[in-house]
Amino acid sequence: MKRSLLLGFSILLITAICSLVAHNLWITVTISGIIGVVCILLSAIFTGALTSGDRLRANHATETSEDRRIRVNWAFKLALVGLPNLVAAILILLFSSKGQ
Repeated sequence: MKRSLLLGFSILLITAICSLVAHNLWITVTISGIIGVVCILLSAIFTGALTSGDRLRANHATETSEDRRIRVNWAFKLALVGLPNLVAAILILLFSSKGQ
C-alpha cells in the first residue's frame, strides 16, 4: 500500500519537475491526468465495477478466493497510484483557471 502511494506521488513529482523545467504547467495536467484516469479505469475493470450483476456473480462463483484476493489487491494498488495524480491534475486545472 505504501509503495503504491509512493509510486503515485513519485510520478506526480517527476511530472511537476518536468513541468517546471519546461515552464509549462499543462505537462503536469496532461501526464498526471492521463495516468490518473488510466489507473482508476484499470482499477474499476479489475474490481468488476463495469460488468453486469450476472457477469459479476458468474465470475465470483468460478474464481478462487486466492485469485479474488490478488485481483482486488491489484485494483487497490492501481487506485492508490492513480488517485494522487488525478487529484493533482484536477486541482491544477481549478486553480489555474481562476487566476486568468
